[in-house]
Amino acid sequence: MKQPDYRHIILFIIFGVTILIGVVRFIRYPSSHNAVIIVNKKTVSLEEFNDRFKNTSYPNDKNDLIHSMVLKELLVQEALNHGIQNRKDFIKGVKEHFEQALAQAMVDQKYRAIEVNVEDEKIDRYIELDNKILHLTVLNYKDLEAVKQGLHDSEEKMSLPFDKLSQDVKFELLNIVKGQCSSPSCSQSDGCSVFRLDSIQPAPLTKKNLTDRDAIRRIIAEQKKERLMAEWLEKLKSQAFISLQNHSKNDVQNKTEP
Repeated sequence: MKQPDYRHIILFIIFGVTILIGVVRFIRYPSSHNAVIIVNKKTVSLEEFNDRFKNTSYPNDKNDLIHSMVLKELLVQEALNHGIQNRKDFIKGVKEHFEQALAQAMVDQKYRAIEVNVEDEKIDRYIELDNKILHLTVLNYKDLEAVKQGLHDSEEKMSLPFDKLSQDVKFELLNIVKGQCSSPSCSQSDGCSVFRLDSIQPAPLTKKNLTDRDAIRRIIAEQKKERLMAEWLEKLKSQAFISLQNHSKNDVQNKTEP
């Protein structure tokens, strides 16, 4: 009887074990092909590293970025080993962070999508008012209905150089002339306010007039976009069902309480 050739069997077993070891190593330790950083079982590819480097706060030192990425990965792995990802407070924090990031992404997308046109007349008006002192009367109202009826509760006088005014007030001044009033600015806590342009006078020449039309155009455009954003947010609120439920003070926990 012919004896079996055990050499083929041994070679087959060695080949199978080699493949098995390779599979196990691949599962336990991801391939380091094209990897620039390996931290235990985690690899960072060259493409991922370069993408991070383009948006990094370490523009001149890749070693700083590498140190930061390694340290972060070590902490992430340690946190996973301790099961922090399953803690209720962690899950709640992630949810809140996700919702905040989502809301901010929506705001950013809407802001980028807004296109505005700045008329040359507005730029001329901005240059005209620069280095001027504006004498204004601020009229305070209980609410928007009081504004419509012209029933203001109080008024105050103010005189300020144009460059010391807020961007919002500057924007309003571009749309009115002497004796006219601005559009109302309202809040739930302070009611509404309107300012009237009483007079304009030259200011002492303490600085050079701003005459860069492109820079002024950008300033006005940004303010117009801010106004449109505010109107969009108000529209969202007006179209939504919002209900504030009544609760006694005892039902609402004070933040300082444990």
